[in-house]
Amino acid sequence: MDEIDDKGAGKEHSEALERFDRAQEFERENRKLAEEDFQFVAGDGQWDCEVRKQREIEGRPCLTMNRLPVYIAQVMGDARQNKPAIKIQPVDDESDPETAEVVEGIIRHIESASDADVAYLGALQHACEGGFGHWRVLTDYCDETSFDQEIKIERISNPFSVYWDNNATHPCKADAEWCFVTEWMTTEAFDRKYPKLDGEVRDWEADQTVTRYGTWLDGQHRVRVAEYWRKKRVKTTISQMPDGSVVEGKIEGAVRTRESVNIQIERYVLSGDKVLEGPELWAGKYIPIVTITGPEEFIDNRLRYRSMIRYAKDSQRMYNYWQTAITEKIALTPKSPFIGTIEQFKGLEHIWNKADILKVPFMPYNPDPMAPGPPQRQRPADINAAEIQQANQSIEDIKATIGIFDASLGAQGNETSGRAILARQREGDTATFAWIDNLARGIEHTGRILIDLIPRIYDTQRVMRILGEDQSEKMVTINQVNIVNPWTGDYEVLNDMSVGKYDVRVSVGPSYATKRMEAAESMMSFVQAFPAAAPIIGDLIARNMDWPGAEDIAERLKKTIPPEIIDEELSPEEQQQREQQMQAQQQEQEKQKAMAEQMHQLEMQKQISEIRAKMAKAAKDTAEAEAQDIENDATESGIADLLERMNG
Repeated sequence: MDEIDDKGAGKEHSEALERFDRAQEFERENRKLAEEDFQFVAGDGQWDCEVRKQREIEGRPCLTMNRLPVYIAQVMGDARQNKPAIKIQPVDDESDPETAEVVEGIIRHIESASDADVAYLGALQHACEGGFGHWRVLTDYCDETSFDQEIKIERISNPFSVYWDNNATHPCKADAEWCFVTEWMTTEAFDRKYPKLDGEVRDWEADQTVTRYGTWLDGQHRVRVAEYWRKKRVKTTISQMPDGSVVEGKIEGAVRTRESVNIQIERYVLSGDKVLEGPELWAGKYIPIVTITGPEEFIDNRLRYRSMIRYAKDSQRMYNYWQTAITEKIALTPKSPFIGTIEQFKGLEHIWNKADILKVPFMPYNPDPMAPGPPQRQRPADINAAEIQQANQSIEDIKATIGIFDASLGAQGNETSGRAILARQREGDTATFAWIDNLARGIEHTGRILIDLIPRIYDTQRVMRILGEDQSEKMVTINQVNIVNPWTGDYEVLNDMSVGKYDVRVSVGPSYATKRMEAAESMMSFVQAFPAAAPIIGDLIARNMDWPGAEDIAERLKKTIPPEIIDEELSPEEQQQREQQMQAQQQEQEKQKAMAEQMHQLEMQKQISEIRAKMAKAAKDTAEAEAQDIENDATESGIADLLERMNG
């Protein structure tokens, strides 16, 4: 931050004290209700103080069966699974999609390096439990030896430390004129940080100065210190040049000029009686504090922010009461008193006084003609079915007031069909979506703060890490000066962060990893229904798989797909290489086809040769058979003639 003239700091301090008093009074009711809610959801304050005190005097239990945190955990789980993501869109002719993608990657890098999820989810939990929560954006040097700055997102762990302009109406307080972020410091830490004050400090609400040598260390161990942020409007003149550009100042030759106002953000650090730091000029035009709240209620001309559990507290108290009553009756069952006459216990009081704790085989008593038989234990009070019913009803009342039912919690409910279960789950999501939606709105405002800061903080040429939607890393040079013509000095700036206007949108949905797995499953189902698509989208299926080597397989499959199907813009060298690959593949296919035809011809010739050999062999066998028949006929004819001559 830049130091500015501190003239009039006393006036600014008085203004700050007056505004702080107004903010305290305006937010008093909200803070009181929020404090009660925070205590209640933590398990404190679920019994009325007078009732608890009386029961403790009587030795009766006050059980707390806290069922509320599980409902808050359900909303927090939904937020973790459906994280709002900042999307950047170009909105004028000077911005372009490529630079918007770089800005979006820078924002993801800022969120990742800052553990922004901790800040976002911490504020959401505070809003669910008490009605409001906060985080902040700040800047710092990259390291001890660097002049480059970086942007960070930081959580505000104490939701009661932030006080806003009571005239602000925006849900995230984007329209506020001022804001306080307070903290309590020990006097030792204060003295160490501000040694030039000679140990003199005043609480914001103290009536007199406390000195180090007086009562400062006697009961006054802390001092409140506050950051004071305020907007300051500075009048200026802007001029539109013939080329359409707008510059600040009254420039000769401008097409037109007009009066305008620049918003500056000043930061002070104050104690109860003086300005400790500042004024300093903040780099952006937004107060870098973001607030999210629960649903708003307007009652008696006052605005209140509702927590998730505020209207479930009575049901929780009733559940505690009925569970305590049931437990108390069950616990007292073996301690029911014995009923008998004085004569029966006379002289045996030391034994009967310990009847509930002694484990003895028999209990002696004195026979009394007026009361035949031994003393009898009084029948304990029965557990009333109505008490159990009321305890169960209290559980249902908690669900109804919060809006989350068994199906949303994963428990078995009255629903039997899958459609009914999904409908009840959607009903629970709808009832609690106000908190998720307000979180998204806060993250969207954070995106605007970052877009405003990035050109001012990242204003020099530097190499930055940016993150893609899949959290893949890439190094990009921003504000890179490229000399177009060294003779004329013409140049262009690549990835210029100061050119163009960009808008912020937030998408709420599953994380990229979840969407990738869902996409892979859907693609597999599609390929099963339409197998012809497998050669065309095989690389996309492989890229969405979650196992080692998926990217390598995807790249190999992609090389087999014709470029006209992929529809990529290739450089001439890449296009020539792709054509050479396609020609090589075509030649290889033709070669394999020729070899297949040659093998087919050889196989056909072999089959023809075998057929001819078989035919020749058949002809030979036929000729030999015929010759044998002739020989046999001749032999038979000769024998017949010989026999005839012998008989004659």
